[in-house]
Amino acid sequence: MTWKYSLGSVVFSHDSAIIAAGPRDNDKIQLWSVVDGSFLFELPGARPFVFSHDSALIASHLETGRVGLWRTTTGDFVQELQNNFDDALESIVFSCDSALLAATAGKKLKLWRVASGECIRTLRSDDDMLQSVTISHDSALVAAMSRYRSIIAVWRVDTGDLVQCVDLHCAPSWCSRHLSFTKDKLEILTSIGLVAIDGTGGSVDWTPLPPHLVGPCISSDWNWITWNNDNILRLPVEFQTSDSAISGSTVALRSESGRVIFIRLSADELSNLYGEDNELSNLYGEDDNELTDLYGEDDDELSEPYDEDDDELSDPYGEDDDSST
Repeated sequence: MTWKYSLGSVVFSHDSAIIAAGPRDNDKIQLWSVVDGSFLFELPGARPFVFSHDSALIASHLETGRVGLWRTTTGDFVQELQNNFDDALESIVFSCDSALLAATAGKKLKLWRVASGECIRTLRSDDDMLQSVTISHDSALVAAMSRYRSIIAVWRVDTGDLVQCVDLHCAPSWCSRHLSFTKDKLEILTSIGLVAIDGTGGSVDWTPLPPHLVGPCISSDWNWITWNNDNILRLPVEFQTSDSAISGSTVALRSESGRVIFIRLSADELSNLYGEDNELSNLYGEDDNELTDLYGEDDDELSEPYDEDDDELSDPYGEDDDSST
């Protein structure tokens, strides 16, 4: 594979057969075969773009606020989704059954039926632009994080009711790159860790609540690794304004100088130290503290954080992405 532009985004299809790449300053997306490296075709569109979970479609940002769909096997244009945005897109994500698509732009979040292109829901932020977006595995809930504040909002898809509003109290550039629901919808995985949610209640207003962080997380002031909201390990100064990723009980941190460290925690020992009020204790297997049956097989699985040879981080966020940005 060769590329003559400065890359802005690269995304794998969910079956790992195709890779899509888009330049920073060019409204074209190129698709390549992972098997033999051959060029497949070029599509109009720009970031963000994302594959459907069945890998049959790719959705991309066309001109301002418009979303288009193409077939990945032929490159044929399928349709442009109805009732588009007035602002440039921030994030796009398919539901796990590939039946719905959600996108954010400005202060709005829209949901469409993929088959018909019909917009079924338009949701609005109270006072901030929305960025990352994700849909729960059963398509019952949709969540988005604000762009300039670290607020996670959760809505019911069927009614459009806002059912949860949580303020992570951290710089959004640190924690908004990735959002995904756990399979049981009890937590949302962010770049700073798992945040407990409750999507079963009634409609709430936009008064954000403090977060309940589950298991290993990064504190809102970026000074500590926490366990169920308790500070347990103070971070070195050079890692207190860094990127992070959390996979199971492993925390990865990158400093501004480019250094990367990995910290592996013991769920069993921390449970003993901090009591039985440990929501993560039932999520880990007995042998190696890896998350068990938390994420579906097709998407949103926690990526194995290490390469076999050199223990370097390999795709700490997983693909969906539910989001791709």
